[in-house]
Amino acid sequence: MSLDRLNEAQRLIVDHVNVICSGNPWACRWLHQVLNASQVWDNCVDGNDKPKASQADDVFVSLITEWPINPWFNANKMVLIPVMVNAISAWRFSDSDKRARQRAYDVGTELICTTAYLLGGQELVDKHMPEVRRLCLEAQVANDTLEVA
Repeated sequence: MSLDRLNEAQRLIVDHVNVICSGNPWACRWLHQVLNASQVWDNCVDGNDKPKASQADDVFVSLITEWPINPWFNANKMVLIPVMVNAISAWRFSDSDKRARQRAYDVGTELICTTAYLLGGQELVDKHMPEVRRLCLEAQVANDTLEVA
């Protein structure tokens, strides 16, 4: 994930991801790729910040060549895919019903939470997720402010 394009709340979310996944570099790489893909997708759908060709290429390569061989994703895909489907559904709903804007951030929060649980159980979830959820709300406010400006 390109840190130069992130606001402060997003940078802090990435820091939490790094700590949550500190014992599993494959989980960390996968979550970074998910967050990067989410950001590129959001920018494409909303049209508020056109992604660079290199960003789209990074997402394409990670989805096509890395996810299929990522041991973390392969070991946990039966848990992760339903979470992704639910988060994408919430995101699409938020695009059609502006009252639900916060739902677009479910991709990050729910996949980070699920990963925390899979790596460290409820203890890791309780330790990181309240702050991650708060930061996701801050990131949303910053993003929405940029879109309006």
